[in-house]
Amino acid sequence: MLDVGRHIADELVSMTAALNDILARATRLVTLHNSILLGQIMEKFGDQLADLPVVQLDSRL
Repeated sequence: MLDVGRHIADELVSMTAALNDILARATRLVTLHNSILLGQIMEKFGDQLADLPVVQLDSRL
């Protein structure tokens, strides 16, 4: 019975590691996509955005 429990625990650890890897890859893809979109926005509206005032964010947020 103890071997079955260890096997189940090993499988859960393996599945958790695989899910963590998938989430990390998805996060990188979303970050890449967002940076591409930001670049496209800057190409299209960069001149207009340069004229806007800079807003300082509170670092406590």
